[in-house]
Amino acid sequence: MARNDPTIYMRIPQSLKDALDAASLENKRSLTAEVVARLEGSFAQRSGTSPRMWQCFFDLVRLQSSIETSQEMYGSYLKEAKELLQKKLDLFAGVEASSEAAEIDERLRQAENMAARIEDGHGELMAKRVALEDELGSMIEEALGAQQKKGDSF
Repeated sequence: MARNDPTIYMRIPQSLKDALDAASLENKRSLTAEVVARLEGSFAQRSGTSPRMWQCFFDLVRLQSSIETSQEMYGSYLKEAKELLQKKLDLFAGVEASSEAAEIDERLRQAENMAARIEDGHGELMAKRVALEDELGSMIEEALGAQQKKGDSF
């Protein structure tokens, strides 16, 4: 889960906490991931849709949040790179100390590298999003087809 996901605080009986701790160890996931998986599963059962459909839906919501964060970070590093380039141009125009120019070059290189890494990660997130949207669309079509068949048989 992303660090910017909403947080809730709640009280639960110790026995339930112990059971969740044990289940999270057994399933090799964090306590938060265990609670989220169980809540998502309960919504899937209640609605009559497949757990995988709900999982795709929730994965898409989380991916969208990650994509937005990625875009914000990318924009921030590009802005820093532009500011550093302008400062470098100003330094060269004034032919000032080369040590400051070298420091700016290094910071600029770091900002450009970080922006490139974020851009690569953003591409991967978008590819995952497309794949999940396709999978979810197929499941919805199957569910609608099954529902229509069910309606036709009456």
